[in-house]
Amino acid sequence: MDKKTLKENHGGGLGKLLKIYNTKGDLYKGTFLWVSIIANLILIIAIYALRVKTYELIKDVTDLYISILPSLLGFNLGAYALLIGLASSDLINKMSSSYETKFTSFQRASSVFGFCVLLQAASLIISFFFKLVIMMNNETSIAFFSIISNPHLIQVINLLSLFILNLFGVYSLLILISVILNIFALSQAAHFFAVTKHIKKAEEEKP
Repeated sequence: MDKKTLKENHGGGLGKLLKIYNTKGDLYKGTFLWVSIIANLILIIAIYALRVKTYELIKDVTDLYISILPSLLGFNLGAYALLIGLASSDLINKMSSSYETKFTSFQRASSVFGFCVLLQAASLIISFFFKLVIMMNNETSIAFFSIISNPHLIQVINLLSLFILNLFGVYSLLILISVILNIFALSQAAHFFAVTKHIKKAEEEKP
């Protein structure tokens, strides 16, 4: 690997994070993303068909995400810190042995944690934005959408808002599965290398 490629593969920034995460197409073709999209489409259709009060539902869902997302974000940050802590161990040496490839196993594992943290942070920001709009709407005598006379258009705006809010929220919850699987894979890799080291040491000590 030449120095230019090595430098490019170890750059920082959002673009590099997304590029590494998307090595296997997870950014656009990820199972959890499409499950979130399809589940939310079904939910929106059901809400529209049942004539649910969307504004009240948006308020409740916003409060729900604001209450649970900080804990999820803290969990992911802790897991991410655990991964970074492996940087001083032999495990990162083993996981970086395939440096001739575009991205190593350690970089891909790191990108999963980084993307999860980024997604949940974005979800929390969106939830706070919705909460701010709801609070402003409640504290003023004039509703934000009072200038729109068409109730169907208001319903469309509410449904679209709920779809965006839920898409990020549900995706943030489902992506936890990736985090758990990555933590398990890292523990398995660490145990494998530890066992092989013991086996090698035992063989060397044989008379």
